Amino acid sequence: MNEHTSFADLIKELSEKKRGRKPGIKLTAARAGLPQINLDDIPISAAKQLARLIAERRDIFLNGYTPVRVVLEDGQEPRAIELTVQALRTYAHKICACVKGEGNDQVEVPLTKEIAELYLDGMEGEWGLRPLRGISSSPLLGNDGSIRVVNGYDEVSGMWCTGVSVDGVPDEPTEQDAKNALLRLRQAFSTFAYGDAEMVPSVAPGVRVVNLGAPPGLDESTQLATLMTAVCRGSLDLAPAVLYNAPDTSGAGTGKGLLFRATCVVGCGIAPQAMSAGHSPEEMDKRLVAAAITASPAIYLDNFNGGMIESDTLASFLTENPAQVRVLGQSKLVPLNSRMLVGITGNAVQISEDHARRVNNIDLDAQMENPEARTFPGNYLGRITDRRNKYLAACLTIWRWGIQQPRLPRGRPIGSFERWARWCRDPLIALRCRDPMDRIPSIKAADPRRRQITEAFLKWWEHHQDRPVTVTDLHSEVKEAVDTNSKRGHDGELTFSRQKVQKWVSNRLKSRVGGFHLVDAGTTTTGAKNTVSQYRLLRAVESA
Repeated sequence: MNEHTSFADLIKELSEKKRGRKPGIKLTAARAGLPQINLDDIPISAAKQLARLIAERRDIFLNGYTPVRVVLEDGQEPRAIELTVQALRTYAHKICACVKGEGNDQVEVPLTKEIAELYLDGMEGEWGLRPLRGISSSPLLGNDGSIRVVNGYDEVSGMWCTGVSVDGVPDEPTEQDAKNALLRLRQAFSTFAYGDAEMVPSVAPGVRVVNLGAPPGLDESTQLATLMTAVCRGSLDLAPAVLYNAPDTSGAGTGKGLLFRATCVVGCGIAPQAMSAGHSPEEMDKRLVAAAITASPAIYLDNFNGGMIESDTLASFLTENPAQVRVLGQSKLVPLNSRMLVGITGNAVQISEDHARRVNNIDLDAQMENPEARTFPGNYLGRITDRRNKYLAACLTIWRWGIQQPRLPRGRPIGSFERWARWCRDPLIALRCRDPMDRIPSIKAADPRRRQITEAFLKWWEHHQDRPVTVTDLHSEVKEAVDTNSKRGHDGELTFSRQKVQKWVSNRLKSRVGGFHLVDAGTTTTGAKNTVSQYRLLRAVESA
């Protein structure tokens, strides 16, 4: 065996010598200089020795619940992979020599599966590993306006970085610097058909662009905030996702995927590969978890056509760090670090009320039946890639200017995303952009469940006003609005589920929906001297 025998070679040689019943192979001089783990010790002792050796290095990390290592392969972005038993055995051969015997009788053997399993499954909480919170291809940013270029693992942030040097960001940007940077970004993304934008002819024949002489509309403003988010994501614990939405049927070819890929090129240095969201909420959750395990800077869920965004896993990733998620093969919730930008594209996508503040919506509408027939300049993504440094500097100029303004105007208060708002949204609002959160009321109003509740409350108010009423005495039209499976016979008599109506009313107590507020009105006594609950519907008064 030569001095650089691999783990695979070691296994092969041991297999070939099995007939001679030799317990291992002789240590070479080079491998004798490595730290040694004597497998004649009890297995748990050997596992603890291995844990100490791994913890001293900087290439195995904890992603929240399990050890991972960052791998670099030619032509691919860095990614994290879970440390399996076989991967750990191979890794152990790289950092140490597992031996048996003493003195001249000492031989090298592979790390046993038993010890690898003890390390992975029996030492949780004792690994002593550094946290891996994500992978970033952008500079790391600080609350003081600092910009750090890091390559490799960053002890301060817990990020694994492939840093890129950025030129052209002033130390103290002026408002005019920020305005110039904003115009540069608007120009770069001006060919996309934002739903509420005024489009005008450009210099290129047949190409229409956003009217840059007018302030950005809500959709363009939300795209600019998404660009800022992509650049800052590795330095933010939490940030909203983005949905690129287009009309049903005529939404194909509006440029949703191209717009998100270009955004990621600026912010993450990559154009992410599209993946389907799956045929069920469970499949979508699996894809989100798999992407988070790899510590991807961005994940792109495509063709979410006609779907409803209502994933508990997505909600956890967006508003918790670490997120509590269920990993494939696990029967319990486990913590998982993630700082990935989540992008979703689709036609006629709806956002559930629970996700209204978590997902920024960008409508694209080419206002034509066949959007794919439009004329565009060629190789758009290539040009964005070539000029990435320029657009990255523009985003960072706006960000730093905003950080340095103590009296910057603020947008709508938004729970969980206060730092994101301060970094990515509020500087744009100060530059006359719209607040992406302005769309929250319309998103909530479009939620089918909220619409159903509102319809039922309107019927309730029509027939009962604010008078106390029992569930039994509710008007049939109210019961029909509550029980969507109810039916009317030929005689007009309503057949409905009493249990469903009772549960619905009980669950709506204290709800404020559609301008109404349902409250408990106490009990009343029936003719049989039984007490039953009463309810009152009130006009809701919103607090300031």
